[in-house]
Order: sequence, then structure tokens, then C-alpha cells
Amino acid sequence: MNVHPIKKAMLACLALAAACGPVWVDAAESLRQCPGDPVNLAECYPDVYYPGADLRGQLRFFDIDYNLNGADLEGANLSGMGAGEGFRMEYANLAYANMSGFGSEGTYMHGANLFRANMTEISMIYAGIKWAYLREADLTDAVLIYTSLNRSDLRGALMIRARMNGSILIGADLTGADLTDARMIRTRFGNANLTNTNLSSADFTEADLKDTNMTNADLTGANLTRAHLTRANMTGVNLTGADLTGAILSYVRLADTELAGIDLTNVNLADADLKNSNLKNADLNGADLTDAVLTGADLTNANLTGADLTGAILIDANLTDAVLAGANLTQASLARANLTRAGLTNASLGRAVLVNTVLTGTNLTGADLSTVRISFTDLNEAIITETTKLP
Repeated sequence: MNVHPIKKAMLACLALAAACGPVWVDAAESLRQCPGDPVNLAECYPDVYYPGADLRGQLRFFDIDYNLNGADLEGANLSGMGAGEGFRMEYANLAYANMSGFGSEGTYMHGANLFRANMTEISMIYAGIKWAYLREADLTDAVLIYTSLNRSDLRGALMIRARMNGSILIGADLTGADLTDARMIRTRFGNANLTNTNLSSADFTEADLKDTNMTNADLTGANLTRAHLTRANMTGVNLTGADLTGAILSYVRLADTELAGIDLTNVNLADADLKNSNLKNADLNGADLTDAVLTGADLTNANLTGADLTGAILIDANLTDAVLAGANLTQASLARANLTRAGLTNASLGRAVLVNTVLTGTNLTGADLSTVRISFTDLNEAIITETTKLP
């Protein structure tokens, strides 16, 4: 079988990469017999492989589905290049590489080293980038739709305005990453680390954020509509202006968190940990707070109309001027809670615990206290009418 002399020379050099040194893909000279502008290497040299080849700083032109598994491409320039389905760079060294504008579909880069790589405006669909090292990589304006980044290291990465709808980042480490204005619609983050991550104005509509660590993350203005945050650690997060419509926050940890004025209307917060959180002026209308821990929480002037607080722990909570009309406080613990001027019109307090509870000016019109457990609490300070059901 006749083999083109250039292809034969390239294959020989690749077979002895250590002896030949870096391979320089030069369309103008080595491949000048290839037609077209730009040159399509696939027409001249199909099925050429580069396993372990050292192309550091030498790659000048690339437009072919090569197998570059394990290749050393540190500092290489792949900007603006395109690759078809099946292009492979698994465990390749692409540290400091320029991949700006790189486009592909179905590319495999599992385990690749992309430390501080320039991946701005990259476009990769259905790509596989599991276990990759992307620390401090620049993915600004990147498009990574339906891409798998499971267990990848994205610490300190810039992902501003990145589009990652439908992608999977299970177990990924995004500590300190910047995802400002990123689009993560229906993206899966299970067990991911988002500690100290900037998620301001990001869109997490219907995203799966179960079991994630979001400690001290900035979610200012983020869209968390119908997001699934069960068991997420959100201690210290900033949710100012965030949209949590229909979100599921059961078993979530929000202790010591600033939540003043937040809109949690109809949100599922069952079994949530809200110890010592600031919920002043928060809107919890219709929220599910079943068995939630609100010990020491500040709910001053909060709207809890129709909220389900069955079994909730409100020990030492401040509910001054709070509205709990029609709320269900069955078996809730209100020991040492301050309910000064709170409105509990038609609220149900069946078997609730009121020990040293402050009820000064509390409106109990139509409230059911028939089975409440009271001690060291003065009901005479409350507003009681003929519709109030007393013990």
C-alpha cells in the first residue's frame, strides 16, 4: 500500500516522539499539498494519531479529529479551531493553552489538565470533561451544553456568563469560582462544592443542587425557581433579591444566615435548619416549615400567613409583630419565644408548648389553644375573644 511521503514521515516521527522532539503541524510547508483554504488535514491525513506526542507551544493549525490522549499541549494555541464528534484529548496537558473560541461536539477531555487555560467563548456540546483539572481556567462566555464535568476541579475558575444548561457537575469542586450571570438551567450539581462561589444573577431554574455545599456563596439576584436544594448547606449565603419560587429547601442548612426581606412564599422548608437566621420582614406565606429548626431566629414582622409550622422549634425566636394568621403551629415549641403584638388569628396551636412565652398584645382571635401546654406564660396579656379556644 502506497503511503504519502509526508504522512509516512509524520508517522515515523510520532513513533519516535522522544527522538524527533516536538511535532510542528505547519499547513503552509509540511502540508502544502493539501487543498483548500483553510487546509483540511482530514482530507490528506485521516486517522492520524498523536498518543503522548509533545506539541508544547508548536500547534499552529488544527482542523481534524485527532486522538491526542495524553499529549503534552501546554501553552498550545487551539483558538478558533473546530473538532468533530469523537475528538479525544483525555489526560492531555493543556495547562495555559489558548482554546478561546474552540468548538466541538462530543469531544472527550476526561482527566485533562486545563490549569489556567483560556477557554473563553468555547463551544462544546455533549462533551465529556470528567475528573479534569480546570483550576483558575477562564470559561467566560463559554457554552458547555449537556456536558459532563463530574468530579472536575474548577476552583477559582472564571465562568462569567457561561451557558451550561443540562450539564452534569456532580461532585465537582467550584470553590471560589465566579459564575456571575451564568445559565445553569436543569444542571445537576449533586454533592458539588460551591463554597465562597459567586453565583450572583445566575439562573438555576429547575437545577439539581441536592447535597451541595454552598457555604458563604453569593446568590444575590439568582434565579432558583423550582430548584431542588434538599440537604444543601447554605450557611451564610447571600440570597438578597433571589427568586426561590417553588424551590425545594427541605433539610437545607441556613443557620446564621441573612434572609431579611426574602420572599419564601410557598417554599418547602420542611426540616430546614434556620437557627439564628435573620428573617425580619421575610415573606413565608404558605411556606412548609414542618419540623424546621428556628431556634433564636429573628422573625420580626415576618409574614407567616397560612404557614405550616407543625413540630417546628421556635425556642427563643423573636416573632414580634409577625403575622401568623391561619398558621398551623401544632406541636410547635415556642418556649421563651417573643410573640409581642403577633397576629395568630385562627391559628392552630394544638399541643404546642408555651413555656415562658411572651404574649404581650398577641392577637389570639379564633386561635385554637385548647390542647396547648402552658407554663410560666401569662395569657392575660394577650388579646383573647370569645372565638379563642382556651385550655
